[in-house]
Amino acid sequence: MHARRLPRNVKLLSGLAIAVSAMACSPPLFAQVALTMSKSFVPSTVPVGGTLTTTMTVTITNPNGFAVTGIAFSDIYPAGLVADQVGAYTCSAGNATFNGSGWSLNNVTLGAGASCSVPMLMHASMSGEITNTTSQVTGTGVPAGGPASAILNAATPVQLQNFEVD
Repeated sequence: MHARRLPRNVKLLSGLAIAVSAMACSPPLFAQVALTMSKSFVPSTVPVGGTLTTTMTVTITNPNGFAVTGIAFSDIYPAGLVADQVGAYTCSAGNATFNGSGWSLNNVTLGAGASCSVPMLMHASMSGEITNTTSQVTGTGVPAGGPASAILNAATPVQLQNFEVD
């Protein structure tokens, strides 16, 4: 018995159909999206000198459908911004450093769609707009995200004077 030979274009179309079918059945590849970072001061206006403090919060979010490891980010305080107390941060860091000039977290892991935050109780030591900007946030296998910035408005307290009336 003699095998019938198919024309070349039929062979190519048959091969293409097999390749498309294999792609449709294979698991999807995950898009690698940058981690997001936000920062805020609440309240955003305080008097100079620590009579009223503010909470600065930095939040990191993993928008990916998979966990990201090796996450690192930091914040160096600008002149006029003074840290009073580290809040209950929710980022699980392998290495966390907090000092008078800023902080850094390294080796953080965030699950798919998860976020974590670092709150700091702070006060202003000089008047004016104090802009605080974080580093970029990096993680293993994803593009760098951020940085994030926020402005604290620090006002010199008004001194009230007593006047005597005759």
